[in-house]
Amino acid sequence: MFSPIKSRRPGPSRSNAPPRSSGPSPGDYSPSPDESDDFPPAWARAVTRFSTISGALSLASHELKSLKSVPREKIASEEPSQSSRITRTRSLIMLGQRIDFSFQTGPRYLKGKGLPVYALANASEGELTRHVAHAGEKVMEPFGLRRIRVRIQWPYPRGGEVSRMVYEEWIKVELHMSRVQLAMSVARVFRTFFEKHRVVLTTLPDYTWLLRPDGYHRVWLTGLERTENNVFEADLRYVKDYPDPQP
Repeated sequence: MFSPIKSRRPGPSRSNAPPRSSGPSPGDYSPSPDESDDFPPAWARAVTRFSTISGALSLASHELKSLKSVPREKIASEEPSQSSRITRTRSLIMLGQRIDFSFQTGPRYLKGKGLPVYALANASEGELTRHVAHAGEKVMEPFGLRRIRVRIQWPYPRGGEVSRMVYEEWIKVELHMSRVQLAMSVARVFRTFFEKHRVVLTTLPDYTWLLRPDGYHRVWLTGLERTENNVFEADLRYVKDYPDPQP
């Protein structure tokens, strides 16, 4: 299986690009590592609807609307020394180079809405193949890359404004890698991101994109967008507050 080969926390860029956000400072939060998560009884029902395949297939249209696209911002190019003409040309070439992930089964309104990250990281490849649209398509073949950096961005409040935590991880890819296999690898990257930064992100003051302690079960992956030569940014959706189920 395709596993991450390199992980790094958000920090100064190794390129000539301006340093990326290092995330909230220690003074921005008060972690309580020894405090156990306290989920209400209703959590079990909600988490099933938004994190599993069977739950997602049973979501009503109004429940699906509670998943909001996680905003991303443009990261400075890692090649500022090259001429703007070359940079612009490469940007135009990469524009639209995107890999989408979606259900092929279930209600029509579910199509094109992404897949639960928890399910992608925990369900078997065979089970996912039965439900993912174009699951076996060799999506990495057009790129000719042997490894890529998967980038995760997550917004958080900082000094009265919205900043973004940036996390990247290298993963191995093969030309014959299928859509399902790639989605599973990206889900594992998100899981690592969440495990590394959950104490910081879940203890910040309440705001639009507050990552809940059970946030790993609330995120869906809709696609990967190629923004640099070997950098693919994850497009995510997130449900901050579980909606009431239909009677």
